[in-house]
Amino acid sequence: MIKNSHGLATALALAAVCFFSTNALAKSVTFQRKYTYQASEADSKLSCRAIALEQVKRLLLEELGTYLETETEVKNFQLTKDKITTLAAGTVATEIIDERWDGKEYQLSARITADPEEVIRKLDAIRKDRQKVKELESARERARELLAETKRLRKELALVRASGKSDYRKVKQYHKAVNELSATDWYMRGVTYHDTYIYEDRFKAIDAFSNAIKLDPKSAHAYFARGLVYAKQAKFDRAIADLNKCLEIDPMYAEAYSCLGTMYSQKGQNDRAISQFNKALEIDPGLQLAYYNRAVAYFRKGNYPKGLEDLERESDPNLYTVYTTRGNTYAKNGEYDKAIVEYSRALRITPDPVLIYDYRGNAYINNRQYDKAIADYNKILKISPEDARAYNNRGVAYWHLGYKQKAIKDLKVAAELGNKSAQSFLNSKKN
Repeated sequence: MIKNSHGLATALALAAVCFFSTNALAKSVTFQRKYTYQASEADSKLSCRAIALEQVKRLLLEELGTYLETETEVKNFQLTKDKITTLAAGTVATEIIDERWDGKEYQLSARITADPEEVIRKLDAIRKDRQKVKELESARERARELLAETKRLRKELALVRASGKSDYRKVKQYHKAVNELSATDWYMRGVTYHDTYIYEDRFKAIDAFSNAIKLDPKSAHAYFARGLVYAKQAKFDRAIADLNKCLEIDPMYAEAYSCLGTMYSQKGQNDRAISQFNKALEIDPGLQLAYYNRAVAYFRKGNYPKGLEDLERESDPNLYTVYTTRGNTYAKNGEYDKAIVEYSRALRITPDPVLIYDYRGNAYINNRQYDKAIADYNKILKISPEDARAYNNRGVAYWHLGYKQKAIKDLKVAAELGNKSAQSFLNSKKN
């Protein structure tokens, strides 16, 4: 048998300054805005800055959203301008280029520079991630609510002061709202760092989410997001602590339960992992990834029927690993016809076909479909001409078909490339 191995202003004046440029070499677009915020008696330099920054960011993102709305690829996604703006907030960073404070006004100039093709690629990925969309929409809506709340509280404080009184409770509420607004900004910064492929950006993301938590200790999203970064760093205990804190704040955060399950699974605590996946799916039965990860935990326990049952519920076609895992499970149980069907499904969407061709080729051999196995190994060798395993397995298939010279030739190449199974096979045929 062949085996498989392997997120009070008295007036709010907007300066009508908008700068747009393109750079043909960098294929980038730049939007620049200036925002002037007039302080109230309740404001400090920090509160003025937080509000001005949020306002200028919203203007810049709306400019970017309007620009992207004209792109054919984005049109194909069938996203509204508001949706584009929301999702784009998770892909680009706002750069502050100038800020001035005279005790009465806070002037802040900022810009966004982005490669439209790269932003569109990220938008495509984000729109398919239900959890990420949910987090970005929640963050943007929370920022809107906080801006409205600070505006309301400034008006109320102005009326109180006009009557010659004071209201410390409202002042406290105002500064709390400003802090939470700043926390939202830090959270979004963390999101933009989190989704890059630059290793150092993970540390920047952790710092950003930590600042968000410091300003708003009740931010479940920030704890969740920081936990995910820790998980990427394989700091599972820190990830678990943050995910538990997220659930302490929001006990209905289904994705946090699911991620906790994954952490426990990584630590080899499969029963505990399954319990967390169960909680996630009780809250959100449509959380497809939880089914897949629970299946993995079942497989690690050796409970293949329950694992396969979960995989049958997994319907996200982008997770080619679902099909691969199904195939491996069927192959392990000797159900090679079913395994071949699953590997064929995986091959239609996998970004790395070599391994799946190998899996399917092995299943073909075990199913005595040697010609089809050879065809799969030929495809591997076209992609990876020095794949010793493919030479070995193709040699075995040739041998079963009676093509001994071809078999010996392939097995010798495999042996020269360091495949021990090939030499063992050759030795066994000499005796």
